[in-house]
Amino acid sequence: MNRMIIFLVIALATGTAHASGLPFFPNTNVPDYTAKLVVRDTLDGKDNWRVVQHHNGWTHVEETQGDETHIW
Repeated sequence: MNRMIIFLVIALATGTAHASGLPFFPNTNVPDYTAKLVVRDTLDGKDNWRVVQHHNGWTHVEETQGDETHIW
């Protein structure tokens, strides 16, 4: 009986753990690279954030300009 209780406690403890990140379960569906950069407009001097991700031959660009977000 004690072995059954110990087994159930260990099973519950390991079953509820969040081990989805490295090094437990490596995910092969990660981007080739991700770059986050600041784009400075030379005319008005404003800075915008741009995030570039490249994966499987595709490039995803997301730029934030004030309250707007543009995706290419």
